[in-house]
Amino acid sequence: MISNLINQSSLSDCPREKLTQKTIIIASGSLLAGLIGFVVTLLLITEKINENAYQQSLFYAEKALNNRKVHISNTIRDYASWGDAYENLHKHFNFDWAFTRRNLGPTLFENFKIDGVFVLDPKLKSVYSLIEGNFSNLTAEDWIDGDLLKLAQIAQAQQKEEGSVVALYEVGGRPAFIFAATITPGNDPSAKATGGPPSIIIFADVLTPQKLIMLGHEFGLNHFRATLNTDEPVEPTSFTLPTDSENVYLLSWDVFQPGKDLRLWILPLFVMISLLIIGLYWLAIRKILNTSRKLDQSQQAVIESEKLFRDIAKASSDWLWEIDEKECFTYLSERFNQVTGHAREAWISRPIHQLLKFNGGTIQSWLTNPEVKKNLRTPLSCSYQSASGKLSLCDLVICGEPDSSQRVRGVARDITSELESLERIQQLQQCDILTGLPNRTHLLEHLALRVEAAEENSIAVLNVWLDGLGRICDSHDRAVGDQVLIDAAQRLKDFLRHDDLLAHNAPDEFIIVLDGGFSLKNYVDSLCGKIVNLLEKPFYTSCHQILLSARIGISTLPASTASKLLRASEIALHYARRQKNSKWCFLTDTMLKEFSQNKELERDLNCAITNHELDIFYQPRVNTQTLQVEGIEALIRWHHPRKGLIGPDVFIPIAEESGVILSLGKWVLHQACTQILKLEDHLYISINLSPKQFYSPDLVELVKDALARSGLPGHRMELEITESCMLDENGETLAILNNLKALGIRLAMDDFGTGYSSLSYLQNYPFDVLKIDRSFIADIHISARKQAIVLAIIQLGHALNITVTAEGVEDQGQYKLLKDLGCDELQGYFFGKPAPIDSLSHLSSKK
Repeated sequence: MISNLINQSSLSDCPREKLTQKTIIIASGSLLAGLIGFVVTLLLITEKINENAYQQSLFYAEKALNNRKVHISNTIRDYASWGDAYENLHKHFNFDWAFTRRNLGPTLFENFKIDGVFVLDPKLKSVYSLIEGNFSNLTAEDWIDGDLLKLAQIAQAQQKEEGSVVALYEVGGRPAFIFAATITPGNDPSAKATGGPPSIIIFADVLTPQKLIMLGHEFGLNHFRATLNTDEPVEPTSFTLPTDSENVYLLSWDVFQPGKDLRLWILPLFVMISLLIIGLYWLAIRKILNTSRKLDQSQQAVIESEKLFRDIAKASSDWLWEIDEKECFTYLSERFNQVTGHAREAWISRPIHQLLKFNGGTIQSWLTNPEVKKNLRTPLSCSYQSASGKLSLCDLVICGEPDSSQRVRGVARDITSELESLERIQQLQQCDILTGLPNRTHLLEHLALRVEAAEENSIAVLNVWLDGLGRICDSHDRAVGDQVLIDAAQRLKDFLRHDDLLAHNAPDEFIIVLDGGFSLKNYVDSLCGKIVNLLEKPFYTSCHQILLSARIGISTLPASTASKLLRASEIALHYARRQKNSKWCFLTDTMLKEFSQNKELERDLNCAITNHELDIFYQPRVNTQTLQVEGIEALIRWHHPRKGLIGPDVFIPIAEESGVILSLGKWVLHQACTQILKLEDHLYISINLSPKQFYSPDLVELVKDALARSGLPGHRMELEITESCMLDENGETLAILNNLKALGIRLAMDDFGTGYSSLSYLQNYPFDVLKIDRSFIADIHISARKQAIVLAIIQLGHALNITVTAEGVEDQGQYKLLKDLGCDELQGYFFGKPAPIDSLSHLSSKK
């Protein structure tokens, strides 16, 4: 065996002395490479030092110019946003104020070194020129080379931002920064802004040699200068300044190079040290060569050690084994004890087949298998019983061909944990972790098999939705919601038949697949009632009693695919959630058609704002006693390009469900705030908010932005909020209402009496208006019951100092009755139908 190992060793043909010589050559090359690398590194470092010095000087050069620009920008902004300047330079030009009283006079040159000061009237004509502190008859256009009008126009276009614009021009053959800003009243309340284009103030900062030298001295830049760029090579320490006149100036300076001095000091020292190292290295080489000759005698031992190390390294992952020609263990590694729990000593000299049970043959048949001889890494799967009695799996792999004594060595890799993990992964891919139920993937696979084999109308898919589970998770600890979901799953599992499939489809949805040869619809109807009753029983956690509501959507065969059948149940659930008289429904062709149409409308609605298909109509609201119009309500209309005019009762619910209502509401808010300004100043605009809008996190900022952009005072806006928004009990609703009230707007409770009306809403929430729903007004003159309800609402509102408004007033009789009952405001077709803003021109204060 040992002789075979020597023959296989790569070292047997390479004596120690030759190997040492090769090593010395490599080491010598490494030393030379190290010396060269040091020189290269030194050059790179010193070059980097020089580059850093240049970059630092470049930073200070740019900072010098930027500081100068920022300083003058701040100065011109102070002068431009000055109420006195607005009165004396824009409204009428006052030379005495500007020059004689030195408000815009020589001090700008004396204190700030601003070479040129000019004032342009709204028509961009020079009315005042100050050059180097002296009054001049030269206009700005004559003194500054370039298209100054373009800069002035840019400044005029930015007048609302009260900033300045700056560009590089030429003055007298030198680069100059020209600053322009619009003259505004600033924050001076005594200066009233007038209409029309603003006047412009211009400051000119010429980069003269003296000024550049002064800037260079402040920032450590030697010989800081600006020269006109020519075809000559550009200096490395410079950057360009393009001017409006197409001339380009070079801003340059002299840079200190510390890396150059460092090279002159280190290189001579490095040469001397290198020579010393080379001398010592030569002496060491001679000593090493002599020693290596003596080590050749131990080469055989090194070869055997290398072979043993190689075998151990190959099998280090799990336990090692060796068997003789009788297939008995002759060696087991220490890992054998740790993995199997058996003692090594107990199994030495015992046959391998007593420990390992082979799948598909014996170890001898495996060893003689041509595939194994071709690829020694081919594993043999087997099993064994550990000392604890657990059945474990492992793979055997041979390490090398059998030797002359017919001994075979190999490694046994335990794969029990790996297979268990794989099985767990597959289980997780098919099941919901929380409930242990099949997930959507498993559901679709199972449903596909059922659909393929089932007969028509023999399968029903029930989509069960737990209404209120989302609110439980939000208002309580997440663990409470999880426990309720687990309990609900357990109730359903205990209730359903063994052949029925129960799956967890979404956070608050379960899917039930029913399969049976019975009258399916009658059975499912009865079953749904039992499921609803089952899930609406109280759920008990450690500290809470939870009540939920259930809705069920049902779909049946025929369906071409499992996904379509599941999608059909989701559509049915969509309609079940909207029903009031039943908590479950079967999907019908009418529902499918309507759902498809709604989805089409949803897609069209996404583009309606961009395509300018939306319009806002306004309906007046009048004072009951004087019949004077006090406000108008904004009502959105959709002019569909194919379907014509679509009412809000059709597309608003679609927008609410899809989330389009947020962008739609933002558009209405901005349009209404802008358009109401066309009417008399005492009129207010009333805008409806949907529940999704009301609870959007940026509602208050959105309202504030709409008021700011339009300039509409807060007291001229009223927001109508439905009762459904008041169901929140965690304080969020009150916080939103208080933040809106802080903007000065009015708050109205819309459709009062139709929802979950509660006196606590009126007592706790800061409402200004109650709107009585039109359903109470329709036949109020013939229904004593409705008269009593309306009278009670009016008296309640007056007791709480809240304005009461009735909507849907359509005839003289309703008007007189509501007037007698004491209603404050009225709205309806009797006083005016909704119309575009231009149709309300009789309400304009401008006519």
